[in-house]
Amino acid sequence: MRKLSFVLLSLALLFPFALKAQEGKSYVYTDASVFPIYGKAVPNTSATYERLPASLEGVTRKDVWGLAHHSAGISVRFRSNSPSIKLRWVSFGLATMNHMTDTGTRGLDLYTQDPVDGHWRFARSARPQRDTLNDVLVIGNMEPVMREYIVYFSLYEGVKRLEIGVEEGSVIDQPALDSPKKGLQRA
Repeated sequence: MRKLSFVLLSLALLFPFALKAQEGKSYVYTDASVFPIYGKAVPNTSATYERLPASLEGVTRKDVWGLAHHSAGISVRFRSNSPSIKLRWVSFGLATMNHMTDTGTRGLDLYTQDPVDGHWRFARSARPQRDTLNDVLVIGNMEPVMREYIVYFSLYEGVKRLEIGVEEGSVIDQPALDSPKKGLQRA
């Protein structure tokens, strides 16, 4: 048990250094709006990652309208064979809260689908930086095989722009399934 604890602690301490080694690579960025966006009340809103259309501004209570600009519940799906994934995004602001971490307020969560059992697994969070432009290496050192991904947006701050970075020479494409609930695509 002591040996296992030592191994896990060593891996946890070395993980940030492994990601740093990935930063010297060249990445190609794709605007995430070209991929399926989930969690919006209607497809056509005034901003790409807003939940409600502008036509509801005068109809909806002021407090509800303010929350419509938050990105909670919005996600983007794609697939790629890149050994590492970067996310570059711009938040509406730099809100901080006493009860919530910056990752929950302005960060992003990346999930990937297990190719064996079809279950979605948490990969890692993209922690926001102190300015509004965030450029974060989320995962790296993976085998270059095609995987399905979902990027879940933060609970509060809205996202103005999101770009997905893959290593140069890798493929980034539309998801193979039209719905994340349908499971694995069988060949």
